[in-house]
Amino acid sequence: MTVVKAWCGGTSYDNMKVLAAKVPAVKERFSTAGVVNTLFKTILKKNANGLITYCGNDTECALLIMAGELGHEYEKIRKSFPEGQEGRKGFSFSSDRKTMSTIVKIDGEETLFCKGAAEIVSAICTSYYGADGKVVPLDGAMRKQLDQTISDYADEGLRTLCIAERKVPGMADADLVVLESDLTLVGLVGIEDPLRAEVPGAIQDCLAAGICVRMVTGDNIQTARAIAKKCGIITDADGEGAVMDGKTFRERVTDSDGEIKQDEIDKIWPSLRVLARSTPLDKLVLVTGIQNSEIGIKQTVAVTGDGTNDAPALKQADVGFAMGIQGTDVAKNASDVIIMDDNFVSIVAAVKWGRCVYDNICKFLQFQLTVNITACSLACVGAAILTESPLSAIQMLWVNLIMDSFASLALATEDPTGELLKRKPYPRDQAVLSQVIYIRIYICMYMYVHIYTYMCVCL
Repeated sequence: MTVVKAWCGGTSYDNMKVLAAKVPAVKERFSTAGVVNTLFKTILKKNANGLITYCGNDTECALLIMAGELGHEYEKIRKSFPEGQEGRKGFSFSSDRKTMSTIVKIDGEETLFCKGAAEIVSAICTSYYGADGKVVPLDGAMRKQLDQTISDYADEGLRTLCIAERKVPGMADADLVVLESDLTLVGLVGIEDPLRAEVPGAIQDCLAAGICVRMVTGDNIQTARAIAKKCGIITDADGEGAVMDGKTFRERVTDSDGEIKQDEIDKIWPSLRVLARSTPLDKLVLVTGIQNSEIGIKQTVAVTGDGTNDAPALKQADVGFAMGIQGTDVAKNASDVIIMDDNFVSIVAAVKWGRCVYDNICKFLQFQLTVNITACSLACVGAAILTESPLSAIQMLWVNLIMDSFASLALATEDPTGELLKRKPYPRDQAVLSQVIYIRIYICMYMYVHIYTYMCVCL
C-alpha cells in the first residue's frame, strides 16, 4: 500500500514532496499525527537488495512511508513518543467505530490523535489546519469540498483515511465518545492498494468453475465498488443489488433482537457481490444466511479472513481460509486451511487440487469395482459351471496385488489440469451420496474377494 494522494490545508496533492513544499507549516504535524497513532510492531525493514519491506499492518506502513516523504523519518518521531511514555494511552481500531486513537503528551499537554474511515472521522471534525498552520473552522463550503475529495479518492479505488487531533488536557480517562469529538482535521490520505496482476485472472477462473466470489470489506462503498470492478467481481451489467453497505444489509436481514430474517436474506444473497463498510457480524450473518438458504441447490461457503474478529465467520463456514502472513493466531485456529502467501491465487490452486483428488478417488473406485466385480463373477460362475474356480488362490492374490498397488499409484499421482476449473462443481448432496455408494460397494467387493482368496489358501 502507498499514499498516492493527500488533502491538507484545503488542497489536494498527488505528490508528497509537493505537499511538503506547499504546506511547510503543517507537514510536521501531519507526519506526527500519522506516525504516533500506529502500532509499534508496524515497522519498515530493508531486505538484502536494499528495498523497503513492510512488517505489520500495511496501511500503517504506508503512513510511515508518507512521513519520510514529508521529510520526517518515523523512527525519530517514535523516539520522541516512546511506547512506555508516561501518560500514553491507546484505543485500538474497532470495526464498529472504524477509528483508532492514541493519547500522548506534547509539551506537557495531553493530545489525542485519531485516524479512521474518512467519512466517519471528518464528520466529527469541527475545524482544520490551514496551509499557514492556523486552525480554521470547518464551514459548509469547506466540508462540501472535503466530502467531494473523499468521493473522488474512493471512485479511484483508493482507501481513504482521515487524520485528526485534539487537545485533551485532563481528559484521558473520559469516555471515548467524548474524546473522539470536536476534532481538528490534519489531513486526508488516499492509499492505493494495488491488485496483484494475477488476481483478475484467478477470479475469472473461479467464475468459470462455478464459484461465486463475494467481497466483504470495511472500505467505503465507492472504494469497494471500484476495486471490485478492477478485479472482475462485478461488471457494469450488474444491478444495484450487487453492491450494498453494511448498515443497509443489517437493517434488512436482522430484526430488533439481532436474529436473521431468512426470507429477507434470500432476496439479497443471490445477487450480492460486494458488501462494504461491513462489520465482522455482517460477515457471519451473510455466511449463515447462505448456508441456511433453501433457494436452489445447497451452497458450500468458503470464507477468508485474517483478523481475530473474523474467527466466528471462519468457524461457521464450510471451509475457512486464514492468511498465513497477516492472519492472527485466533483466525488460524478457527480456520480449516492456512494460505501461506496470503494470495487469492493459492485458493484457486486449492480448489484445483481438491477437484483433482476427488476425481482421482472416483476413478480409483470405478477401476476397483470393475476388477472386483469381474473377479467375483468369474469365481461364482466358474464354481457353478465348472465345479471349481477358474482362478487359483495364487492367481487371485496376484490379481489383487496388481489392481491394488499399480492402480493406486497410477491414479493417485495424476496432477491437476486447467480443465478441472472449466466445469461446474458437483451438487453437494449428489457428490457426497455418489462417493458413499462407491465406497460401500467397493468395501463389499473387496471383502468378498479377500475372504474367498484366504479360504482357498487355507483349504
